[in-house]
Amino acid sequence: MISILALDNIPAALRLLDSLPVPPTASSFNPILSALPPAESLRFHRPAMSPSGVRPTLVTLLALIRVISGGAEVSRLVDEVFGFTVRRSMDLNAQLHSGVIDEYGRCGDLGNARRVFDWGGGERDVVVWSSLLSAYAINGRAKDALHVFERMAGEEGIRPDGVTFLGVFKACSHAGWADAAPEYFRRMREDYGVAPSAEHYACLIDVLERVGRLCEAYEHGEVGLAEVAGRVLFEIEPENSRNYVALASVYAGAGRFAEAEGVRREMVERGMKRTPGSS
Repeated sequence: MISILALDNIPAALRLLDSLPVPPTASSFNPILSALPPAESLRFHRPAMSPSGVRPTLVTLLALIRVISGGAEVSRLVDEVFGFTVRRSMDLNAQLHSGVIDEYGRCGDLGNARRVFDWGGGERDVVVWSSLLSAYAINGRAKDALHVFERMAGEEGIRPDGVTFLGVFKACSHAGWADAAPEYFRRMREDYGVAPSAEHYACLIDVLERVGRLCEAYEHGEVGLAEVAGRVLFEIEPENSRNYVALASVYAGAGRFAEAEGVRREMVERGMKRTPGSS
């Protein structure tokens, strides 16, 4: 079955399923369900599985979550998947639990996202907490998102990861919290040892640019913010000499000549030339 599906020969896989000498099981249906295009997958699972008396497994439901993310009437379909797990007394593993929360968040149904999170039948690990945080963040509920972060990292003792902090930065971006974002960036690296990715850097720059703080930091010598922004820009634009010159100028203007010279040395080590007239 798997080898046939690997060749994208779904009709042959369906014929093989029909020819089995024993009744099919969920493990027989799941590979086909995962291989079908979203619309076909959703139409296939009910008529194919129900007459056979086959009960969907968590793998089946995960495949349906994939379908839902690409389809219409999202909230109704998520209701159906979640309702099925409750009626069948199935425990939600972290992947399915977070998947349901993610989809409710994408369609703006935060009430149901929270209801699923609070439901006692599922795991609540860092993935699930991060899904709830992101659901609030993408819907502009920044205070709720950061409350989730502080609760998970504080009261619950769950260590946030890179995905968690992406949600935090999105929340800061929606709210225009340019002061909070660099502090969370610092906590991410220093308190939790999470190495920033290109996405983290891009999110931080987006927060600062949205409220005009990036230019302001350089123009008015706001050293702390300019330092964070400069280092971020070094990562995402390593060949842009203007970022180095700008940060060196801020350091020099604040009388921090050793740091300014350090930035200039870094430029030389990276093979960049200072532009005429730069400090």
